[in-house]
Amino acid sequence: MSFNAKFDTVLAAVRLEGYSIIVATICGLPGRYRALVTGPDDEVVADIQWPSSPFVAAREGRFAALHALGHDTYHVNLWGSKPGTNDDCDTGETFETEAEARRCYEQAEKRFSPSALRYAAWFELGVDYAERDAHGHQLVDTIAERRNPSYDRAAVERENAAYDAMCRNERAMQAGMAFGCQGFNDEMGW
Repeated sequence: MSFNAKFDTVLAAVRLEGYSIIVATICGLPGRYRALVTGPDDEVVADIQWPSSPFVAAREGRFAALHALGHDTYHVNLWGSKPGTNDDCDTGETFETEAEARRCYEQAEKRFSPSALRYAAWFELGVDYAERDAHGHQLVDTIAERRNPSYDRAAVERENAAYDAMCRNERAMQAGMAFGCQGFNDEMGW
């Protein structure tokens, strides 16, 4: 395994069935970490850069190595609307086995933080296949999905409306500082 000069400090290096996973800091970028996954003949399988957490970089590197070995992984995702209708997946967890993922899916209210659950209208259990399509994108499939029984759409809409109003007021104040009363009024729509 050749050492890459872009690494500042190697934090961990492990082998998984012939694949190497190196987790390190990234030279010149404080608080950013990298998981470099290489195959048996030193070809780069994945180069994952992750802000703020070497543990997540290591975990993602492990999943990349498992995919390279032909193993599927499983996920539980939290969605703002019905999965597949748009791209509002808020957060999720990935697991090595379907049994682990299914336990998380069945107890999502206990596994995810209250702040993550606040915006989750749906829970999705799915599989991330080791196989990729012709463009190199990972193939995924939904196994099960269900509504979040504690999701309060009205509260989320109120919170979003308050945030939008705060942003509009901030833009109006900045326009007022730059262009006077007319800029403020234009931004406020008056």
